[in-house]
Amino acid sequence: MTRLKNAGLEFTLPENVDRSAAASAAAAFAIAIKAGEDVKIDGSKVKQIGQAGLQILLSGFASANHRRSKIEITQPSDPLNAAAKLAGASLLLGLS
Repeated sequence: MTRLKNAGLEFTLPENVDRSAAASAAAAFAIAIKAGEDVKIDGSKVKQIGQAGLQILLSGFASANHRRSKIEITQPSDPLNAAAKLAGASLLLGLS
């Protein structure tokens, strides 16, 4: 689910973050970040995330930082945390 609000974009990642879901997320992030909006990503439903999904998240974080927008993952699921940790991306994604 994607909702644009005055305060920015709220985006919920699906259970399976595959290439298709990653492409959809990338498009939503790009629009919000180019507009200078903040992005909140709800990761609570993620059961599986692949390398493409992690790359899109990392790219979104890099773009937001470059444009001085705020981006954060709220309520990351255990599988999302585990995948980020395995890839060495936890710190870059603001996860523990």
